[in-house]
Amino acid sequence: MKSRIQVIQAMKTIQTQGGNAGKKSNNIILFLAANPSDTTELDLEKEFVKVANKLQDAPYQVKSNWASTADALQDSLLKYKPRFVHFSGHGEGKATAGARGALGGEKKSINASPSGIYLQNANGESQLVRGEALAHLFKTCLKIFKIEVVILNACYSEAQAKKIFEAGIPYVVGMNRAVNDDTAIEFANGFYRGIANKADVSIAFELAVGSIMLQGLEGDNIPVLYKKIDFSAF
Repeated sequence: MKSRIQVIQAMKTIQTQGGNAGKKSNNIILFLAANPSDTTELDLEKEFVKVANKLQDAPYQVKSNWASTADALQDSLLKYKPRFVHFSGHGEGKATAGARGALGGEKKSINASPSGIYLQNANGESQLVRGEALAHLFKTCLKIFKIEVVILNACYSEAQAKKIFEAGIPYVVGMNRAVNDDTAIEFANGFYRGIANKADVSIAFELAVGSIMLQGLEGDNIPVLYKKIDFSAF
């Protein structure tokens, strides 16, 4: 029976750029949210509240940036130097009602290619950011500080997750197709339940998938974890 949890492991040790082995990582979780005006509305606040509540007694600080633009993304990373980066929003894919990745059908049509996640531009509208750009950003950040986990809680974000992983981040989560808003929220809820209780990232991932299943939601086979062999964030 094929596992519902898709874990892809790197077969070779990835050497982080810049030799950051001696750099310390902060216990900061950076929550980035983007819901551009020309996209369907997501309950990002509900997701944030669940994440923050799960971590309130854990040794982590949760920082957030709402209405994330490309500038805000870069500024937040360099300001907080987070250990975890969590993006919540839309990704490129088919316009499916109620799913993350669905732009307003009357406002903008979606092209099947290229793929990426949607940040906001200066006008508050969607700006597609491709995986190559994200990988370059995280690769550069690793020369300055450690980032151990990146979560892309958005539709069709597996391709971007893989590129970020290949740039040197030890653990990266993406979604392999459209994901319903409730499912995405429950994934975050279950994942940070594990982190708050000192589970390692792989176990937290499994707890998150299990939480989706226990709630009777669809899409427990959508999250994908890329992880570096023999790396422990804890």
